[in-house]
Amino acid sequence: MAAGAGFFCLSTPADIVCAGEARVVEATGPNRVVVEVNHANSYEIVQALALYFQFAFQRSSAATGTIRFNGRLQGSLQQVLVQVLGDNDFIIVHATEKTSGISRVIILERKPGAPAAEVGESTTSDPASTGNPNRAQHRQR
Repeated sequence: MAAGAGFFCLSTPADIVCAGEARVVEATGPNRVVVEVNHANSYEIVQALALYFQFAFQRSSAATGTIRFNGRLQGSLQQVLVQVLGDNDFIIVHATEKTSGISRVIILERKPGAPAAEVGESTTSDPASTGNPNRAQHRQR
């Protein structure tokens, strides 16, 4: 079962706003997850994970999802969530009765001092790795 957030563009006279795509391509439960992302922001990635693992997802009106990711994200469900939400304050509500161990993810506002410009690459499963070909890049939009 693959779950994903779709890719679409909205055109306005001022500019074009595009949403990205995030799709769970492999998961052996919450301990190993692989997500392919194409110009997706953190909300689109969390939405794809929420659909796949069947947990609730909400964000506050103060939250902004401007960093875009490209490539593959991999690791445990918890690691992937922490990676894509690292520039935001967030809450992960755990539930032992859920297969994924998570019942809800709540995204609050961006952390003070979070990057406001392009921030380069982000590791996928090993933060100390420098030569990992499975790295996801993220950039500010």
